[in-house]
Amino acid sequence: RRRTPTRRQKRVIDETNPECGHPGCRARTFLQYDHIQPYAQDGPTILANLQRLCGPHNRARTGATRPPDRTR
Repeated sequence: RRRTPTRRQKRVIDETNPECGHPGCRARTFLQYDHIQPYAQDGPTILANLQRLCGPHNRARTGATRPPDRTR
């Protein structure tokens, strides 16, 4: 099993989905590849299960949080 998309998969996704996959978002730069069904929950790395999201929407979708502030 592969977690990251292949170069071919990335090329196809880039051509078919030039914008962030979140409804209403028009971001076209710095997009990230995301599993619709999470990889950790046995989501396959296939075209039908991949989308591109901007960083803020990808982090919101995965529930990721910012690392703690270590300057204090």
